[in-house]
Amino acid sequence: MRRRGTRLTAVVAAVVSTLAAGSLAACSSSSSGSGQALTWYINPDGGGADPTKKGQAQIAKECTDSSGGKYTINVQLLPNGASDQRQQLLRRLAASDSGIDLMSIDPVFVAECAEAGFPAPVPAQPQAGLPQDSVHAAGEGARGKGRGP
Repeated sequence: MRRRGTRLTAVVAAVVSTLAAGSLAACSSSSSGSGQALTWYINPDGGGADPTKKGQAQIAKECTDSSGGKYTINVQLLPNGASDQRQQLLRRLAASDSGIDLMSIDPVFVAECAEAGFPAPVPAQPQAGLPQDSVHAAGEGARGKGRGP
């Protein structure tokens, strides 16, 4: 079972997928593990699971390619409806499913996940850029009550 603290955070995935301008914050040389396989639960956006269709699957492929073999991001498609996506992810998180490394969630559900303590803390490097690239209320909601930046 993977340790929660070493995983990339759901909040980063949610913020990035919400604001997505084409690259995932996880695409950096500071990612953990050598050859680590990560699973990203993605929304069935316009690209679906096809890494050539300009969607989240393509972002996962580009991050995998740019990692130089440090990690591979595999995608799993979530259901079509936001409520069904929320339900599936919350059930998996509540059951301590170690197969979730990254997840895309509807922004209205970020605070609920944060309040339940599910996401790991945002690593320092992407955290520094989040305030400039996000709406203040979204960042506050992603922290949950009593949690630091």
